[in-house]
Amino acid sequence: MYIAAGISGAIQHRVGVEGADLIIAINNDPNAPIFDFAHVGLVTDAVDFLPALTQAFRRRLTPSCAVA
Repeated sequence: MYIAAGISGAIQHRVGVEGADLIIAINNDPNAPIFDFAHVGLVTDAVDFLPALTQAFRRRLTPSCAVA
């Protein structure tokens, strides 16, 4: 999985990531070229979105404590 946050998707970048199984693009420009080849695209500000995504990953990956 490759997360492209705030990346426009210039041709050089596309060549470098085209082997990824899953490309997730986050960009506030709905016309950014990255959306032409990303598998999932989110039109939003990466600076606002990434902290929420990081927190969600932390919650999901942190083992819950069993209460006896």
